Amino acid sequence: SSSLPGYRTASTGGSMVVRRRFRDFVGLHDDLCEAHRGYFVPPRPEKDALASSSDQEFIEYRRHALEQWLSRLAAHPVLASSPHLIRFLETDGDLPTKTALRKAMNNAGDAASTLGSQMAGSSSANTPNDAAVASKPSSNPLRWLKEKRQGVMNGMGKPSVTEDDTDYLTSKLAFSELEKLLGDASTAAEGVVQSLQDLSDTHASLGLELIKLAKFEEASEYEASAPAVKAFGGSAVRLSRLQRSATGQAVQVLQPLHEHLGLMPAVHAAGDDRKKALLTVQTLNAEIDRKRAAVSKLEAKSGSKLGGDASITGKLAEVGRELATAESACVVAKEQYALIKERNAEEFERLNKERKAAFTTMLVHFAKSQANYADRAAALYSACATEIEVNTAAGAKGKGKAPAAEE
Repeated sequence: SSSLPGYRTASTGGSMVVRRRFRDFVGLHDDLCEAHRGYFVPPRPEKDALASSSDQEFIEYRRHALEQWLSRLAAHPVLASSPHLIRFLETDGDLPTKTALRKAMNNAGDAASTLGSQMAGSSSANTPNDAAVASKPSSNPLRWLKEKRQGVMNGMGKPSVTEDDTDYLTSKLAFSELEKLLGDASTAAEGVVQSLQDLSDTHASLGLELIKLAKFEEASEYEASAPAVKAFGGSAVRLSRLQRSATGQAVQVLQPLHEHLGLMPAVHAAGDDRKKALLTVQTLNAEIDRKRAAVSKLEAKSGSKLGGDASITGKLAEVGRELATAESACVVAKEQYALIKERNAEEFERLNKERKAAFTTMLVHFAKSQANYADRAAALYSACATEIEVNTAAGAKGKGKAPAAEE
């Protein structure tokens, strides 16, 4: 069920229920990563292969995690308006398959112009967007091999285009250190929560044991101390409940630490996209250099023969077309690379602002919740001490009057 603000459900004033399988969430994440390269797409919850589909507790846990993930997507300034997310949230019934969507796009005339086979290694056509995305072995093996070769060549010498954005490199290094610090802080926060839980359990155990002791003393000749022991035992049990509540609040309040740590894989994924986009530009530049060298050789051969050579002329025209296609593809690839760079800069700035706001709120709420817990615990202990003192004084006064009554 969805009731996220800004979507169709909000206009109806209620919840629209759509059925989605886990594979639909996987598809949504893949679509968002592909369509919005350079943005930090929040990682989706993983599927636990060992969990049973009949385990209701696990199903409820995963449902909650997926709802939180959708909320994070809806809170993103760009992803929130993505057609992929809107279709996922607002489509009644089953989602259309990728094949059906691709067919619809082709029928609508959305297919982009072709780039040719200089990168594909075959006569199959590619769109400019295809050229801007690193290839996969399964979809385009020859182009994938060329990019792998370019990666090796980059390690042997300086490529024509390199990553020289100092702001990006600085941010990347800072976020690498941030990830480690967030991990340490997250672990420490878990330790605080565990300590609060242990303290609650310990106080509960102490209280129950003291109550047992008070009952024993009430039935024995040592009953004089039973009221004090019973009072403290009851207070310890009440304190354990208070601590259990404080533990639950701490879990909620400290959540931003874990959430921001969980976003780090998205930062890495965006960095990988940027690296692949740069590799595509480098590969196309190398391809252009090879084609230009081939054109120069063919022109030299053609000029050395009186009257020209028809076969050389034909080959020269073919290589010239391949060169023009490669140059067009490189323009698109550079545009895509520049777009990813721009998006990376926006995302680093956004995450820094969101982290500052979230952590400020988190720390204030945690401090206030702990202060409230301390005040209530102090009041509880103070009331317990007063009760024990009053009972003890009353008992002593009663003992002092007993001899006078006998006279």
